[in-house]
Amino acid sequence: MFNIDFQREEHTLTVVVAGRLDSSNSEEFQEQLEASIAGEDTGLAIDVSGLEYISSSGLKAVLHAARVMRRQRGRFAVGGASGGVREVITISGFDRVVAMHDSIAEAQEAVRG
Repeated sequence: MFNIDFQREEHTLTVVVAGRLDSSNSEEFQEQLEASIAGEDTGLAIDVSGLEYISSSGLKAVLHAARVMRRQRGRFAVGGASGGVREVITISGFDRVVAMHDSIAEAQEAVRG
């Protein structure tokens, strides 16, 4: 099971993901993310607190979103990782590549500047 929800406040897009983000849905996730990022968005925060599992292909899709925001000169952050998802992020070194925050509120604050 995988669920994705988009919320926009001013020029900040928050993406809430839940379930499992793996090779079976990472391409769809990446496509939906890219289609949802508006040219006027200056910040993108991804809430992973509802994720039960993330694979390397899921991490790749998240990284792609970070690159899209970088091209737009926007800010990007991930918030809410816990348990096994946090472990995968830490072991993979992903937390050294993108801004990670303990909560989505902190991630949103970071991308708003």
